Amino acid sequence: MREALFRLEQAGFLHADLARGFTVIPLTAREVREIYPIIWSLECLALTTIGRPERVSLASLEQINEELARVQDDPAAKLTLDQRWHEALVQQCPNRRLLQMIASLKQVAYRYEWAYMHETVLAAASVEQHRAIMEALSRGDLAQTSALVEENWRFGMNALLQHLDWQ
Repeated sequence: MREALFRLEQAGFLHADLARGFTVIPLTAREVREIYPIIWSLECLALTTIGRPERVSLASLEQINEELARVQDDPAAKLTLDQRWHEALVQQCPNRRLLQMIASLKQVAYRYEWAYMHETVLAAASVEQHRAIMEALSRGDLAQTSALVEENWRFGMNALLQHLDWQ
């Protein structure tokens, strides 16, 4: 049990206090502002590193996105599918360290993404944004693809900030 709590602390979910035990770290607008731009920048770098857009499996992206579009009232399933979609987008990146950095930051963002996927309208917007990204990929337009990936993450960031700034 302690090992699991320490792993959650390392991932940024908990804070350890020797005198009081563990406490959950609150969601903050500052953390969103810090991590989301890094995530979209690294995903765009991973896409650039892939080089040729045809190396990205559009069929896999489309299948995952259609599954995401069909999910109703299940934030956990939505989150899992959204994560799989973004992983499939960059999986052909030859830079394993870059992919590890992205995965590490997404662990920190997980709590925020969980909150995001509770909003049906926001999850539906992600599906449409994914479709636009896939369209740009199918045309081989890497610059537009990267711009749309940034827009997808920026949209999520702004939606979360709108909620967090009112708390």
